[in-house]
Amino acid sequence: MVDGAAVAAGLRALLPPDSVLHGAEAQRPFERDARPGPGQSPLATVLPDSTEQVQAVMRYCHRRKVPVVPRGAGTGLAGGALPRADGVLLALSKMNRIINIDAEGRRARVEAGARNLAISDAARPYGLRFAPDPASRSACTIGGNIAADAGGMNALKYGAVGRHLESLRVVSAEGELLDLGGPEGGLNLLPLLVGSEGALGIVVEATVMLRPRPPCAETLLCAFPQAKAAADAADAMLRAGIMPSALEMLDGPALRAVANCVSADYPADTGALLLAELEGCASEVQVEMDICRGLALRFGASEARRAEDDAQRRLFREGFERALWVVGSATGSAAGGALSGAHGAGIAQLEAMAGQFSEAELEQFQRIKAAFDPRAVLNPGKKIPEIERCRDEREQEAAPA
Repeated sequence: MVDGAAVAAGLRALLPPDSVLHGAEAQRPFERDARPGPGQSPLATVLPDSTEQVQAVMRYCHRRKVPVVPRGAGTGLAGGALPRADGVLLALSKMNRIINIDAEGRRARVEAGARNLAISDAARPYGLRFAPDPASRSACTIGGNIAADAGGMNALKYGAVGRHLESLRVVSAEGELLDLGGPEGGLNLLPLLVGSEGALGIVVEATVMLRPRPPCAETLLCAFPQAKAAADAADAMLRAGIMPSALEMLDGPALRAVANCVSADYPADTGALLLAELEGCASEVQVEMDICRGLALRFGASEARRAEDDAQRRLFREGFERALWVVGSATGSAAGGALSGAHGAGIAQLEAMAGQFSEAELEQFQRIKAAFDPRAVLNPGKKIPEIERCRDEREQEAAPA
């Protein structure tokens, strides 16, 4: 049994003493992420403020085979930042500098703890923005975004975070500093690190690509009697050659679930809501808005309301961004379909992964994990299901009732 006090003392010898927390009370804010369910205290929580300190922590833990769970802002929904009672929680919130904005090159160099929205705010004076926009954009960090390959509503047009990365600085399980990507080329390991949820390495710095801010943005909210009509209207919009920055639907049950926790004035007694956001030059957006509104009415929309200003646009978005939290906390039952991975696997999706991937695929995941983290100290028990556990679950499912 690892002694938490001894681990904390060892880490305090490497970091400023106030950067190492020990004891249940001091670590209570770090016991869990945004996934509903109980939390737990780790052996210690460390809050480094430099890459060198992250390296020191990883060297210490790797030598002693102490598990390390990386954490950004704790806004994840899959339990990826849930601490282990036998491990160290590595919180990167102090490493939040926006190191440089290269307006001409349309890129920003930032530390892992920089908030998603802070990057866009820093780029605003140059007419630029960071396009990925998770619902928790005001709090979530770029390191967490990369860990889960987050995207938000704008992923439809612009893609998730992985498509907006130029390079990463990563601390390995052994504490080695790796520079991945960038103009020098070489073996491209970015696709492996993006979405790996801290199981292969700890992102400490990223160079992200910025995009020009659109001169015009409009939002259309459409109410339909049935979900199928809303889905058909959305399909028709895409078939018409329109690519909204966001195109989201709330069916009746989801709409009723969020109705009491949003301030948006959604139409009452509605079977489904469809939200379409359009960006571009003003004349183009006007034409596309008219087409989308016409298609919505053609497919039976009882109402197709255009947001009057940015404030109303944010209100229209509110329920769509909160729906996952509200519905997820109210239900836990299987509904079929495939695992999207949009919010990470963490611990929440391990069982679903066991059913979706073959044993050969799961073995390949394990080989990749072993190549990056041979001592299995990086976020163990998350993201990648254990082969034996998957076999047991499949045998149980196949057994006669």
